[in-house]
Formats: sequence, structure tokens, C-alpha cells
Amino acid sequence: MRAKMDETLKDLDSRKETLIQEKVRVSYDGIEFENSYELLSFLEVNNIEYLFPWAIKISSFVSLIITAFSFGLIGSIIALLKDIAFTEIPLENLRIWSLPVLGILTGLVVMGLSYLLPTILIKNSTGLQPITLMFICLFAGIHTENFFNKISEYFKKLFE
Repeated sequence: MRAKMDETLKDLDSRKETLIQEKVRVSYDGIEFENSYELLSFLEVNNIEYLFPWAIKISSFVSLIITAFSFGLIGSIIALLKDIAFTEIPLENLRIWSLPVLGILTGLVVMGLSYLLPTILIKNSTGLQPITLMFICLFAGIHTENFFNKISEYFKKLFE
């Protein structure tokens, strides 16, 4: 949510001059707004703060780390449930603790690669897209073992 709020506020800032010229006379909880920019900016922050008060207090970078961890974890839990549903491995032989922890770390690796690769390959990178990061971490979490095997192969080729 924090990353989405930052994205929306950045969009509002890019249209700031136009929105300031749109005069409105609105009162919300005793606060007077005179233009659309003030109103829309306030509502965006206020709505996030109402649902997730802690989200306003953390930085965008920390929110991306939490997102990467969370979706890596969710992906690894999906992989674990897939193993339970589709294989005949006894429950006591499943990697109930190690796979979710590895999924969390997979999210961190994906996030690091998301920062690293664009800066190496592109001169003016614009930063991470939170939604893209979310789903890449989810899919990498689902395929944690394959993900780490591929990363190992690429690094072996890189350092030979």
C-alpha cells in the first residue's frame, strides 16, 4: 500500500500545476481545501493512514523490503501446498520450515537483482515498480529451488 501511495503522490506532483488551478471549496473533517491538488494529496495519505497507520511511518525502501519478503513467503507457501496436494511425500518429509524461510530470502534476492540489473544495463533507471516486484517475488518464491539453481548457473558463467 505504501508503494502505491508513493506512486499516486508522484503522479499528483507531476500534475501539480494543473490541479492547483482547479479551485474547489471543500471541507473534510474541519479542514478546508481550496484546490484539487491539496484535496487529492490529503485523501491519498489519509486513506492509507486510516487502514494502515504504520505504513506512513516507514520509508518506501522498507515497504519494498516488506513486500519482497511477504510475496517470497507467500510463493514458498504455495509451493509447499502444491507439494502436499500433488505429491505423495509424507508430511514429515516436507520442508515445512526451510522452504518458507528460503522463500523470504528469495524475495530479498529478487529485490536486490531488481535494483542491480537495471543500473548495470540502463544508464537512467527509474526505480522499482512495486506491483512488478510483488509478482516476480511471488513466482520466484513458488519456484525457489529452480530460482537459486538458475542464479547459481549464471554466477558460475559470470565468474569463469
